[in-house]
Amino acid sequence: MKVLLPRAGGCVAASVNARLSSLILEELSTRILAKDGSRWGEPVLQTSLFFKNSIPVTEQARAAVDHLFNRQDLGFLNSPSRENAFQAAKAFAHEIGGRFERLVVVGLGGSQLGGQCLVETLGSEKNRVEFWGEIDPAFVSEQLNRLVSHKQLSSTYFLFVSKSGATLELAVLLNLISGILVENGLDPASQSGVITENKPSPLFDWATAN
Repeated sequence: MKVLLPRAGGCVAASVNARLSSLILEELSTRILAKDGSRWGEPVLQTSLFFKNSIPVTEQARAAVDHLFNRQDLGFLNSPSRENAFQAAKAFAHEIGGRFERLVVVGLGGSQLGGQCLVETLGSEKNRVEFWGEIDPAFVSEQLNRLVSHKQLSSTYFLFVSKSGATLELAVLLNLISGILVENGLDPASQSGVITENKPSPLFDWATAN
């Protein structure tokens, strides 16, 4: 596994790298996805779940781990068994890759950091994926002007991500980007996609209408 170091030097980078290495050796992700609470002994709880060594592990802490594994609303815990979702996402990626030269993911916090981590860790230079996680319209305008000046706007697909679909900042960015597309004679509906919960929200309603 390729592990990315943070953009920091000295003891910070060394500490984070050591931490990541220990989590890999403990097979943390495998244990989580397997929902195997029986394998979570006291040392693992203290290190893998970031409990400080000075805090004793209690039955309450173990119960919290079991509760996490039993939750039905956390989709990532069921990812390995969601073959239909994986195949649909793969087909969508191939479709977008065949029509556009680059993908711009627009989201805030966890809506874009997970994907960014995967691309930067497992991707290659051939992956033309950008992540716009800034809420500053000036930043987005600068990036859009770059695409326009390099004649790349028409070959770019925008993916707007928000779990709730009601993030105000994302709505502002969606409006800004859609306006630039229209100004350049492009159709936002054919160059944009949405990832959000399957229930009414401003983002869901926009995607449904377009």
